[in-house]
This record gives sequence, structure tokens and C-alpha cells, in this order.
Amino acid sequence: MDTPQTGAPHTAAELRVLKRITPPKTLPAIVGKTLTKVEEAIKARQELATVALGGSIAKGTYLKGDHDIDVFVRFSPDYDDATLADRLQAILESVFDSVERVHGSRDYFHVLLDDFVFEFIPVLHISSWQEARNVTDMSPLHVDYVAQHTGERPWLAGEIRLTKQFCKAAKVYGAESYIGGFSGHVVDLLNIHYGGFRQLLEAAAQWPARVVLDPERQLDNPLTELNDAKIQAPLVIVDPVQQDRNSAAALTQQAFARFKARAAEYLAASEDEQEAYFTIEPLDAAQFAAEYPGSRIIAVTLTPQRGKKDVVGAKCYKVYQHIWQQLVEHNFAVHASTWEFSPARTLLLFALEYGLLSKEEELAGPPVHRTTDVARFQTAHETTYAREGKVYALETRKFRDPVKLIEHFLSQEYVLERVKASRCKPIKGDDASE
Repeated sequence: MDTPQTGAPHTAAELRVLKRITPPKTLPAIVGKTLTKVEEAIKARQELATVALGGSIAKGTYLKGDHDIDVFVRFSPDYDDATLADRLQAILESVFDSVERVHGSRDYFHVLLDDFVFEFIPVLHISSWQEARNVTDMSPLHVDYVAQHTGERPWLAGEIRLTKQFCKAAKVYGAESYIGGFSGHVVDLLNIHYGGFRQLLEAAAQWPARVVLDPERQLDNPLTELNDAKIQAPLVIVDPVQQDRNSAAALTQQAFARFKARAAEYLAASEDEQEAYFTIEPLDAAQFAAEYPGSRIIAVTLTPQRGKKDVVGAKCYKVYQHIWQQLVEHNFAVHASTWEFSPARTLLLFALEYGLLSKEEELAGPPVHRTTDVARFQTAHETTYAREGKVYALETRKFRDPVKLIEHFLSQEYVLERVKASRCKPIKGDDASE
């Protein structure tokens, strides 16, 4: 077995996974050619800017098959911040036939070349976080920090890759709002701090409810020195290049708990079982139904709109939350629910109690001593009665079947303005099949 300098040997399963997810040492030729074209366009237009790779490809931690290429175009701080996106758009449109502008805190651009999606991000060329005018300006400094550590300890790149794949399989990778998981930057910092994949998992399995890390020991007490809004997450990591920031602020309690549980399970698993923890399995309605054999299973399929992945993903998540809330508010017993976003098809699954609700529902009114409110309640409802000091009404239910309720709300403006199309399909318990 391979023994990295961390002192934690890799198992045979981990070695197989590393072989599967580690890309060739040389970057695809199209990357270098594309950067050269942009550099030449910058020079031709006499812009004060440089080009640099960003993200995991710049850190040397990207996964095999990852076709998303981040590119920073670093403009002189002498430029007006508001002009950067327009300047970059003009540069890119002089080189490429099709350039898609994506709106954000500072607009950036997508260019599709062969099977690769290049994301060009305009940033200021800064050397310290105090000079940043936008959060994206910090990104190259994060790359430099991680690259420094992987340069000093080259084996860390493999540890980061293992952790990324582990998080992807656990469905807790990504800081987007619809995921609320571990960002690539957080995965980097955790591996740097703990010294590798296995050490991270051993620590995570024992994490308390709140974990506070300060890799560069910049603050005396992060919980009192950071802004309250930045310490609500269960994991607080003082950013090593921006000490007033919690790098893990987007992490949800659910993702934190799931990672802890998966870490403990993995450490207790045999080597024969370990590889499954790195295998990404799509959400499956039949498997979900098998986990809840006494429940009625309803699947909702959403076709997301085109656009920025985190934006359209957040819209799908809001639809999922809306449907769940409507089911609960209409008195349906929801045993469990889950969802999974994909730009092609997003799947929502609900496990509910079998059977239809009663034809009528009881609505609670005001206490009998509040005569004005009682009179108003009686006017609003045809059949009212008093019980134990309170007024009640009986009303015919609008929805007795959860499928009818879901279909109704899928046709409403709230859903129609957030997704391209939707479909509701009831599935019966143990016989579930898509």
C-alpha cells in the first residue's frame, strides 16, 4: 500500500479510487491554447490585465473528467470596478463566436469549447484582502494559498481529491444554496489543517456540535471576533487569507451531520466496503420507496430553466420546499422527503401516509369569550360549534389526495416562474419503479 508522508497509509480501495479520479499530469491542449488567445486579445486591446487559471485546475486538485475550467482575468486596480465585466466581454467577443454573460455580484462569462466550459471571471489584481472590492477578487489569493501548501506537500493533492469524491458521493459537495455543503475551498483547508483524508475523517467522526478552526491562528477567539452572521454554521474556519471571513459559512447543519455520519461509517467499514463510499449514485425512486415500505411514494420531476447552475438549482429547491410546506399545511402526513438537483432533470420524492384525508376538516377558531372574533368567525363559516371554550368550524376539504394537491400547485405561478416544466407521478410502496 502507498504510504503518504501524512503517516496515514492508503487502503487498496483508496488507491483504486485515486487511480480512477486522478487526471493526467498534463492539461488538455485546449486550455493552453485558449489562454494564449485571450492574452493576445488583451494585448491587442491594450488592456491592463493578465490571465491566470483558477479553481481546482490551478491548484492541481481537479478530478478526472472535470470539464469546467475557471480562468481569472486580473485587471489593474486603476480601473473602475463597474467597467470590468464590460471590458472582459469585449475581449472575449473579439476571440470567441459565442460568449454567455452570467449575472452575479460582478458579471462573468461562459464559453463552450469542445466539451469544456470555460468560466472567465473578471477580478482586480490585488495582493491583500483589504484591497478587494468584490468577493471574487479574493479567489486568486485562495488559489495561491492552497498551491503553496500542495507545493510543499505534493501528496496533499491526492488527499484533497479523495475528500472531494467522498463528499460528492455523500451529496454534501458544493456551497451553492441548494446544496449547503462543503465547498472546494473548505475541502482544501480541511485537508491542509488535518493533514489528509483519513485524518480529516477521524477528526470529523468526533466533531462536536460546533467546530472552530483557525489554520493560521489569526484570531484570539473567532466566535467573538467574527460577525454574528458568519458564525451561524456548525463549522467555522477562519479564512487564512481573509481573517474576517468564515470559509464554511454556507455549510448547513444537515450536510455537517451527514458528513460526520459518513465519516464514522467509512472508518468502521471493511476494505471491501470502502469503495462504495466514493461512488456517486443518482437518487432513485425505487430505492427510496423500499426504505419506506409502509408509505405512499410520490415523485415529482422538474425540468430546470437554463442558466447559472446555482441560480436554477436554488429555484428548484424553493419548489421542493414549497410543495413540502403545502403538503404539511393541508394536513398530509409526510413521513420523509428528499430531492436531487440536475440541470437536465431534478427529482423530488415524498413518502406519505396511505389513504385519502376525510371529506371535511375541522378548523380552530377563537376562544368563546372573544365575542367580536367569534362573530366574525361564524360569519365566515357555515357550520360552527363550541368545544372546551373554543369555537370550531367544519369545512369541505379542497384536497383529499396529495397527488391532486401537488398537481394543483405545479400549475401555479410560484412554480411556473421557477422551472421550465414539471410532472407528478404517484408510486406505490414496495412496487415502486420509475
